[in-house]
Amino acid sequence: MPRNLSGGERSFSTVALLLAMWDVATSPVRCLDEWDVFLDSVNRGIAAKLLIEGALASDQKQFILITPQDMSGIKIGPEIKVNRLSDPERGQ
Repeated sequence: MPRNLSGGERSFSTVALLLAMWDVATSPVRCLDEWDVFLDSVNRGIAAKLLIEGALASDQKQFILITPQDMSGIKIGPEIKVNRLSDPERGQ
């Protein structure tokens, strides 16, 4: 049952489900927001690797992955563009 899963297990299951669904979907843009907030660093790396492999295998599709987490441990190739926003200024 999904409610018996931890937050990280639900996040990882969601990534796996979306990767499977995207194989048959025809949408040219695929977007995930805060897909990794409940994942630990090891599972975040595995999920990111799976998403990147899925994106590279998808011809003519754009993937937008939004995360507040540090992704410095993720290997980035020439096909991947990363836009990192500066941290917000508190107390403005």
